[in-house]
Amino acid sequence: MKDLLAAIKANPGKMKASGTGQGGIWHLAIAGLLKEQGIDPNALPWVPSNGAAPGMQDMIAGGVDVVPCSIPEARSMIDAGKARALAIMDANPPALYPNVPTLQKELGTKWAIAAWRVIAAPKGIPADVQKTLTSSLKRVYDSKDYKDFMASRGFGVIWADTDGTSKFMADSDANLGAALKAVGLAK
Repeated sequence: MKDLLAAIKANPGKMKASGTGQGGIWHLAIAGLLKEQGIDPNALPWVPSNGAAPGMQDMIAGGVDVVPCSIPEARSMIDAGKARALAIMDANPPALYPNVPTLQKELGTKWAIAAWRVIAAPKGIPADVQKTLTSSLKRVYDSKDYKDFMASRGFGVIWADTDGTSKFMADSDANLGAALKAVGLAK
């Protein structure tokens, strides 16, 4: 990862990245990392695609050099030996690939991002319904079946209650908003 960042910094515009539409999560993930590392995010031009799978195919074909994406999206190419995970943008290594370094350990960065899944309900639902939904979802989250299913497919899981989810989403909005500004897609 250090070599990749050094190459991007030394040769701005030479390498290209893809993995989602412009301004999508993986575009902002790499842009935020570059910004945090003191590298102009535009030094790694973004090639919009219809997602990580087309981005990975383009990388294998030589059209782009870097595809930031989730482990499940890259898994088939990693397992086939056609791609290599350089680092994960999370505090913990992925269960499927425990030897993949984290950005925090590899670079000492605080930058972290992941695709997240949230179950939402309409604003103003009755407190008793919210409590029932939350406790039911927590039971599912705590179950061995759920954890095993998610881990076997490369998904990380983190529990957050209503307040924790609100804070997580607000923090994510702030981080992704800064990345949007860094690549010139927001003011």
